[in-house]
Amino acid sequence: MKVLVTGSKGFIGKHLCYLLKKRECEVIEFDIDSSESILKDSIPEVDWIIHLAGVMRPVNKSEFYTGNRDLTEKICKYIVDTDSKCSLLLTSSTQSTSNNDYGISKLEAESICFNLSKTHGNKVAVFRLTNAFGKWGRPNYNSVVATFCNNIYNNLPIRIDDPSAIVNFIYIDDIIDSFVEIVFGEKTFSSNKPNKIYPEYPISIGELAETLYCFKNCISNKTMPIFKGRFERLLFNEFISFGNPKDMLLEEEAKAINSSCKIMPVLNSNKGFSEIMLSMKADGEYGFVFHNSINLFLQTIEGTIDVLFKKPFEEKWEAIVLGTRNKTTIPCGYAYVLKNNSQNNAEVLLIFDASEKDVSNDCFVVAKK
Repeated sequence: MKVLVTGSKGFIGKHLCYLLKKRECEVIEFDIDSSESILKDSIPEVDWIIHLAGVMRPVNKSEFYTGNRDLTEKICKYIVDTDSKCSLLLTSSTQSTSNNDYGISKLEAESICFNLSKTHGNKVAVFRLTNAFGKWGRPNYNSVVATFCNNIYNNLPIRIDDPSAIVNFIYIDDIIDSFVEIVFGEKTFSSNKPNKIYPEYPISIGELAETLYCFKNCISNKTMPIFKGRFERLLFNEFISFGNPKDMLLEEEAKAINSSCKIMPVLNSNKGFSEIMLSMKADGEYGFVFHNSINLFLQTIEGTIDVLFKKPFEEKWEAIVLGTRNKTTIPCGYAYVLKNNSQNNAEVLLIFDASEKDVSNDCFVVAKK
């Protein structure tokens, strides 16, 4: 399966490209700094185009139309001119029904795609998305969750104009899972009207802030929040992704909690865990992976190891040293490598918070460099 992804470096694009590659798709990436020749050359060859690229916060209002409507029109023209039979998925917005330049430009892009389906016979799926949240969100741009998580985690102020305002959120994995299932024919969609991603999570801005401040207090006290449901658990994952394993290093003894989980993780809980006892020989290493939705709690039982970590699209690795009985947390979305640089064997307990997904299905390989 060959897939062209526009907006590949954006929030949804980064997640989507990793999952498509995990499913062994050949992914052609196109972003704002890409040559237009990529579109011309790849469209005749691809099975799917997932068109995520768009403009939300331009300097001039005219950029709404060039970035949303005109780029979509250009892609559809290339499809027609090359007589490509590829399928097209467009991400639009729930604001497409709003009477503003952003909404109008998105609605016009939708119409262009539906017209392609009618006149040229290509399969077209249009998805109107609302506020997406999840790890790798960009604070102070277009995500209130990312902005609040970043600021509250780092003790910065937040601004709330109307605490009672209700906002609907959708989780990033629900978006990309749906898109990949559509690409592989595992999910149906409407081809003549806009589609939506479910579930949606409505919450007031005031309650969102209160929840995140609760998370902050729990982290400070090294305890795990009691989640009311899936939304809060996923929100917590994004919240701690703004942390750093260096901040979560504890040089203290582990504590027993029950027979199924003998070592207390950094953030204390006893549900949804999957444990692995890792024996590392001298000069051994483990990792070069990241987990999409799972947090990893590390506890050295014997020996000393180096823990290298970074976000998978970043170049530079950071490192901490875990001595015997030290522990730390690797938040979801951080690539990691464990190295035993000593001449003695090391024993490391890995505790995966696997309440959202199976560990093996949530593991993504990163390059060794």
